[in-house]
Amino acid sequence: MQCVVESHLLFHLSCSFSFDLSCFFLFCFGIYSSVYYIFLAFVGPNVKMAEEYASPSSTASQEEEQLKNRNLIIYSMAEEYHTDALTKPPMTLSSFVNIKPSTGSVKKLVIRNFKDKPLMLENYTEETWQKLKEAVQAIQNNISVKYSLEELYQSVENLCSYDLSANLYKQLKQLCENHIKVQIHQFRDDSFLKEMDRCWQNYGRQMIMIRNIFLFLDRTYVFQISMLSSIWDMGLELFKSYIICDQKVQNRTIHGILLLIEKERNGEMVDRSLIQRLLTMLSDLQIYQESFENKFLEETSRFYASEGRKLVQKREVLEIKIVINLFMVHRLSKDIMIQLKQYMQNQDIPGNIDLTVNILTTSFWPAYVPKEIQLPPEMERLKENFKNFYLSKHSGRKLQWQSTLGHCVLRAEFKKGKKELQVSLFQTLVLLMFNEGDQFSLEEIKMTTGVEDRELRRTLQSLACGRARVLIKNPKGKDVESGDRFFCNEEFRHKLFKIKINQIQMKETVEEQTVTTERVFQDRQYQIDAAIVRIMKIRKTLSHNVLLAELYNQLKFTLKPSDLKKRIESLIDRDYMERDKANPNQYKYIA
Repeated sequence: MQCVVESHLLFHLSCSFSFDLSCFFLFCFGIYSSVYYIFLAFVGPNVKMAEEYASPSSTASQEEEQLKNRNLIIYSMAEEYHTDALTKPPMTLSSFVNIKPSTGSVKKLVIRNFKDKPLMLENYTEETWQKLKEAVQAIQNNISVKYSLEELYQSVENLCSYDLSANLYKQLKQLCENHIKVQIHQFRDDSFLKEMDRCWQNYGRQMIMIRNIFLFLDRTYVFQISMLSSIWDMGLELFKSYIICDQKVQNRTIHGILLLIEKERNGEMVDRSLIQRLLTMLSDLQIYQESFENKFLEETSRFYASEGRKLVQKREVLEIKIVINLFMVHRLSKDIMIQLKQYMQNQDIPGNIDLTVNILTTSFWPAYVPKEIQLPPEMERLKENFKNFYLSKHSGRKLQWQSTLGHCVLRAEFKKGKKELQVSLFQTLVLLMFNEGDQFSLEEIKMTTGVEDRELRRTLQSLACGRARVLIKNPKGKDVESGDRFFCNEEFRHKLFKIKINQIQMKETVEEQTVTTERVFQDRQYQIDAAIVRIMKIRKTLSHNVLLAELYNQLKFTLKPSDLKKRIESLIDRDYMERDKANPNQYKYIA
């Protein structure tokens, strides 16, 4: 049995109900001034349905009389204004106790959609837009909205369902444009950058709330038209057009950011988070590169050129030594490799491995503990060829190979395709073994490569237990144990062609941590010295405690007071500063 019910509501409804004929159900639908009755009468599987669209004095009494004579149970119900409802006793749950269920079949009641879209109520468009407008203006003025988000969202969806999306988008854009136009007048001279940041942060929060209300419009109408900007992008474009692209505002913003950066470079305290938020704003508005980057690079170049001249004139070359050495290493290594290729061609030395060597000067680079390894014959020949070539050019020098800093690019072929693996030298030695065999134990790999046990376990763990598992470990597990065997993963697959396999970080012992900390301090002593000289050059005279406070503020790594005291004493010995004769805790800068 199917019953089609039409409702004069604004939205479509489609659902189905099923019920047993032995049970009693009564439905009453009120449609404006009419009353819609459904009477269900039951005697076993027999069912009778009557529908009326009449006044309360309809033929319901006749039906009751007929059914009463046939010992049927009849229940009727109407909405308001039924005169019988005032005289009949109320229906209670106990009335249904004596009704015995029958074994009739289950029928379904189906409610279908409208065949035609219902007409919109008069003035609905104007009233709904006024509601949305009030909500948007409340958000823009940072006051509470008197409508719920669900109600506002539903209002937008209703307007869009009646093909009013284009006009709704146009009205919203005009509303946002009118609001942002007047915001440019709020910036004050004494706190311009803070006012700009506050305006940008508030505007971003407001546009997020507005977009949540108009999300249906954004995801349907705007999404389908490529020429329209999304509501968020539309908001950014308006802020860019009326605020940041104003030449006076933009110049003051850029100049203010550069001034804060210059103050920080000179050792002054500035609000870094403010700088970061403003630079993010420029990036979001897509004007960072054209409006800020070039000016920033020019100021940076001018600053370091000036600092460089000062350092050279006053023998303060502590910071630029490493920079100069970097350029020298890069240029020297490049020239050496060009000469090496010519040398190998003249010597007619065969080989299918491309070798690149970087020559590092010991005094300008951290100290590394050399580790002996066993290279494959072809790589060993390349190493000897380079050694002979280099020493022939620079007699008396000593080369020390740092195997821990080496890295290689391997081209591997698996069943699923070819891959290019970017690996360390230790990882390379392990992988090359599988060109000669299908499986190897931990002990066999250690004997062949010469890599020390702890480093080898870390290397095998990265190849067989990491994200890119080019090897298979048996038995499976996260750690590499003695007796484990390793196989080449022929079924290896990866979405990328070039894959970088990182080494697993090794846990240091207490002794190793102490050594590492000392080594790091040795590497940072030039940076500490430069910071001390820079502070003293600006302040001229400082007490010991104030100098330490300035250093802790400028240096972003942890230091002990004893370490800083050693560097101060070193600079006193080298005549960069001196103690005050009347007060030993006071330092003076020597120009």
